Amino acid sequence: YMIAPNATFVFQHLTYPVSVLGYDMNTDFTSVARLSSYPMAMVVSSSIGVKNAKEYVNWLKANPDKNTFGTAGQGGDTHFNGLQFGKLAGIPMQVVPYRGNGPLVVDMLGGQILTGNMLAGDALQHVKSGKLKVLAVLSPTRSAIYPDVPTIAESGFPGFEASVWYGFVAPAATPK
Repeated sequence: YMIAPNATFVFQHLTYPVSVLGYDMNTDFTSVARLSSYPMAMVVSSSIGVKNAKEYVNWLKANPDKNTFGTAGQGGDTHFNGLQFGKLAGIPMQVVPYRGNGPLVVDMLGGQILTGNMLAGDALQHVKSGKLKVLAVLSPTRSAIYPDVPTIAESGFPGFEASVWYGFVAPAATPK
């Protein structure tokens, strides 16, 4: 039995062969329940002066040397979602993996990196202080944390959404 985030169920399975993982999500487990879901957000340093996702894309096109984004690790949700956004926007994005959102936020505040994908709540205090700005939430509906922030679809990028969720699985042979 296991409770784990979607990266364990989806991204790790897409990134590594079963021989490396030691399990196959398709044959070794059966899904029991989705337990929780958290919205993700596209966060930028307020210093770049953009107000929304379209302005951010224009800023990236004008500053191609700054097409990096920070993530809370490599090979997970924030990594792949940043690359997917770059693909939709027509901009090759470069991932900068961190050991969690804490170090990423610290470097965003210090100006070492200007943009990041993260759980919506992880930047809240710095968004309230005006140092960071959430351009869009990546969920299909607006977030209760940032009710005035549009979704990524509302921002002109329909068909793109992302959230972090936790699920409960059991061994494949578990009776229903």
